[in-house]
Amino acid sequence: MTSTGLITDKIPVFDLYLFLQELLYAETGKIPKVWIVSPWIKNLTYYVKASGLFTSIHWDSLGDQLTTLDFFRLYSKSKSPDIRIVTVAPSKTKYETRLDMLDELRFLVSAVNLGAKVYFYEHHKKYLLTNFGVVAGGTNYTQSGRYFKPEASFYFETKDPEYQQCCDDVQDVIKKSQSRGDETLPFLQETLRKFELDATGHGQR
Repeated sequence: MTSTGLITDKIPVFDLYLFLQELLYAETGKIPKVWIVSPWIKNLTYYVKASGLFTSIHWDSLGDQLTTLDFFRLYSKSKSPDIRIVTVAPSKTKYETRLDMLDELRFLVSAVNLGAKVYFYEHHKKYLLTNFGVVAGGTNYTQSGRYFKPEASFYFETKDPEYQQCCDDVQDVIKKSQSRGDETLPFLQETLRKFELDATGHGQR
């Protein structure tokens, strides 16, 4: 993947390319790095064979479709994967529908169980940053954002000066974010439980 610049109509392909590069990297014993910064975030599905990307990983070991969590599971087999997520804290007003909030919380709970560090911060920045490049721009890390209503987004390789600028910006966002440390998983689980109770009509009135 050598294209650098505007990729608005091909965001999922570049996402997938970066995820696959990190998987190959992990197979060499190195530490995979995936940092996702997005106000709204979901577990996305990527269509591996349909992407047209070449990979030395045997197709049968990947399957036709892989989700973000599938990649996290594959990375978790390596030593200490560096997976970080920065998003806006969960609330009843974050999404228009409760189902969307439930989907996000379930994704975050699963991600933390697979070794991800989750940070909360009120922001509008969007990045998918890895050891091999970055997708940056105006598109949320959601199915709607990535597939149906993409906004201007760019891909930069590590050799591009913009890559380091993106790294610096992401690190600055993380520094400003709220980390709950070991309390992150209990917090997310309890928040999910409350939203599930509300969804069934058994929440506090």
